[in-house]
Amino acid sequence: MPLRTDRAEALAVYLPSNGKYVRWNFEHVYNMLSNADSWHLGVVVECDRTFDYTNYITRDGEIEMAIKLSTSSIDYMGGIAHGDEVCCGLSIEVNDELVDQDEFF
Repeated sequence: MPLRTDRAEALAVYLPSNGKYVRWNFEHVYNMLSNADSWHLGVVVECDRTFDYTNYITRDGEIEMAIKLSTSSIDYMGGIAHGDEVCCGLSIEVNDELVDQDEFF
C-alpha cells in the first residue's frame, strides 16, 4: 500500500508492559534537498496507566546508522535525514489484522 504522507507528521504507538505502557514515537522526516521522505523511530518512553510520561527508554537522536554506498551521495552521516531515503509503502497490523492507514492518518 502506498504510504500517505500528506497528513501525519508523527505517530505514537503504545504497547502494554508490566502494568505500564511503552510509547514508541515515529516521526515523518521530509527534506526535499537531500531526497528524504521517510519515517524513523524517535524517542521511546515509559508511560503510566494514564499514558503520562514516566521515564525515557531511549533519547531522541542517533539510534540508527547510515553508510555511504556511493560517491554521488551528498549527505550520509548525522541528523535524521541522511538523504536518498524514500519510504514507498507501509502496512499496519493491529492484533494480526491488516488495517487501513486512513484510520491512523
